[in-house]
Amino acid sequence: GLLAAAGLFGCPAATRGPESAPGAGSAVAEAAASQPDEPASGSASPAYSEDPDSAAWRRAGPAAAVRLPGWLVEQEARVVDPVPSGVGELRARRPGERTERERRLRLERERVAVRIAGPVARTEVEQTFRNEEGQQLEGVYRFALPSGARLVSLALEVDGRWEEGAVVSKDRAAKIWRGVIRNATPKPRRRPEPREEWIWVPGPWRDPALLEWKRGGRVELRIFPIPARGSRKVRIVYEEQLQPEGRVRRYRFRLPASADPRLRVDDFAFEAQVAGAGQVRPFGPHRIEAARGAGERWVGRFAARGFSPHGVLGVEMPEPETVREVRWWTHPAEGAAVAPGPGAREAEAVLAAQRAAAADRRPFVLFALRPDWFGGQRPEASGEVGADVVLWLDSSQSMVGEAWRRAGWAAAGIAASLSPKDRVLAVACDFDCRGLTAPQPGGEAAARAVQQAAEGYAPAGWTDLEGGLERVLQTARQRGLGGEGRRLHVVYVGDGVASVGPRVDRWRLARLRDAGEKGGIDPRKLRVSAVAVGAEADLATLSTLARGGGGLLVPYGPGRPLREVVARVKRAIAGQVVRNVTLEAGGCYLGDWAPARLPNVLAGEELLVAARVSTAMVDCASRPELLVSGTVDGKPVERRYELPGSMREVSGKAAFVPRIWAAMRIADLERQGRDAEAIGLSRAFGVLGRKTSLLVLESPAMFRAFGVDRSRPQVQWEGE
Repeated sequence: GLLAAAGLFGCPAATRGPESAPGAGSAVAEAAASQPDEPASGSASPAYSEDPDSAAWRRAGPAAAVRLPGWLVEQEARVVDPVPSGVGELRARRPGERTERERRLRLERERVAVRIAGPVARTEVEQTFRNEEGQQLEGVYRFALPSGARLVSLALEVDGRWEEGAVVSKDRAAKIWRGVIRNATPKPRRRPEPREEWIWVPGPWRDPALLEWKRGGRVELRIFPIPARGSRKVRIVYEEQLQPEGRVRRYRFRLPASADPRLRVDDFAFEAQVAGAGQVRPFGPHRIEAARGAGERWVGRFAARGFSPHGVLGVEMPEPETVREVRWWTHPAEGAAVAPGPGAREAEAVLAAQRAAAADRRPFVLFALRPDWFGGQRPEASGEVGADVVLWLDSSQSMVGEAWRRAGWAAAGIAASLSPKDRVLAVACDFDCRGLTAPQPGGEAAARAVQQAAEGYAPAGWTDLEGGLERVLQTARQRGLGGEGRRLHVVYVGDGVASVGPRVDRWRLARLRDAGEKGGIDPRKLRVSAVAVGAEADLATLSTLARGGGGLLVPYGPGRPLREVVARVKRAIAGQVVRNVTLEAGGCYLGDWAPARLPNVLAGEELLVAARVSTAMVDCASRPELLVSGTVDGKPVERRYELPGSMREVSGKAAFVPRIWAAMRIADLERQGRDAEAIGLSRAFGVLGRKTSLLVLESPAMFRAFGVDRSRPQVQWEGE
């Protein structure tokens, strides 16, 4: 009922029955506020440069129009990811041994349970690893999350029962882990660690696990002990937004790109359930058996023994022919965990922030915005002159190996997608910039030149993003690009990990545009986009780079097809990026928007933005309005939507909403350097942030002894 009301799967609003969830709604500019569940009468299909009426566009989205050279597709198909997507790995060693002697443990069993509701998917991965040695080991479990996914739960099996992890500030969690390891392993085997700090409470403790978020979407879980001739079970849960692709939404459980005979799962099972679905279609190289579950629920299953994981396990859900520009889901203020008791040992500022979050009684609302910026028309053509494109490949030391090969493929794919009217130049930058190719027309010949140059280049040195961008602009001017009124689009391709130099911010990018103008480059025609390469890419830094540069951030991590990456970059170069996106609600009863600053988006793509709802009567129009505005190629665009005043009376129960608001709010606080507030909010909503870890201890008694508060949010979304 919730999804039928939201119009997500094309279910007529008239079929809404008594099991419908109140509080879900929809609004478009022409729809009456008193009828938020009626089909959108004024919404139009998003406009792209490709034909939006073609069957290929409806099924595959804009990526269907991108054709990559066969030799490039073959190279990408042979990729071997360092940490297999969707499978991960557990490497272990004897306590005190050197890291070089780690060995990969056998993956004995894996169960994947997927639940999809609205634009959000919840994935639960349960894995069993086997230690075939005659001694106990300590191990590091690594898992690559999909780009933009939120890790929400960790559990480890201890003595036949699942112990859930508690959110703890990163420094304190690491000290507890080190204290237990030091006292639970034979001291002669331990190597001395200089300036190592630890926390220890005497007791028979021996069974901790610590999960930390590394760069990008990679997480690491340290586990001890892994018993001799025994096994350990780990369970992680993450959530992600499913971005529309054309007129479908796709869920992908990404596995290694190609089959690796060394990687097998003895017993593998996958199940996906889609609530309120219409015609759901499975896709990928593995046969998913479909069935109809209870009510309006689609169920698909796949199982195999001796499974060699590769490709994807996916399902696609068609969007309605008429795309709704605004939909929303609500939840009352009962999501945060209760304030910790007096035994909790955290910084007082963190505890104060957690108590404040638990005491906040304002409900939540989540908006899915997909504005029809051009009123049903295609974006205006950018002209017949063509664009100048500089492919800036980050050739620093962190790009050695698979990351550099991916960077070469991405750059070659972008060059191949350009037209002969465009000119493309590839440069490699670490502490200095060197031209990889000469400026030449776009097309397959340019792609081959870029690929061959990248293959013959050895990455080394460090990364200076701000200095590198300035040198890239200087190189472009020296090679005659960006003049004669042509658009200059710089596309950074790398992991965004800056070794030296100041952080990239909006003010410095503005100065660089000024520098470009002095060199004959019109700052109004200068754009900077970023392709984030690899699972460990610094998405926060590259998002800032793209936002300030008026371009687009496009992740290119494990399991993400190159064709999709190239299609999005191609549209950004064509000028279809909506930048300076702002959201206003007339100052009525919506506040604490998250994210605080919206990213640049491609026209037709969806934005998720959340807020808190004030139930107090305030000075507000009887029919409040939501205004979404931005600029496309310097021209202002906006859309207005009427919202019902009854939204103040929140009655919806979409349990994924509080956690999405918290995750986006935590990211805002971390960017602002408000660490204590970010940690407190992370603890209150059970959402892992960059400043927190998930710590699993062996028993409730151990949690109490170490003063670790394991309170969990009152609302746990299980995918319903």
